[in-house]
Amino acid sequence: LPGIIDHYGWCTWDAFYQEVTQEGVEVGLQSLASGGSPPKFVIIDDGWQSVGGDPEEETNGQD
Repeated sequence: LPGIIDHYGWCTWDAFYQEVTQEGVEVGLQSLASGGSPPKFVIIDDGWQSVGGDPEEETNGQD
């Protein structure tokens, strides 16, 4: 397994969904650090990519 597996990370999606702000990330990191578990890496995820398809496109020509 890659060495990164040994490190704890934090993804902002779980805390903020699409409402990510600099202040929120800073407060979240401070909270994790003061609780004794500072993350080794952060993934800033604002949900810009849609994983759902376009229902109209999927049904075009299939009526």
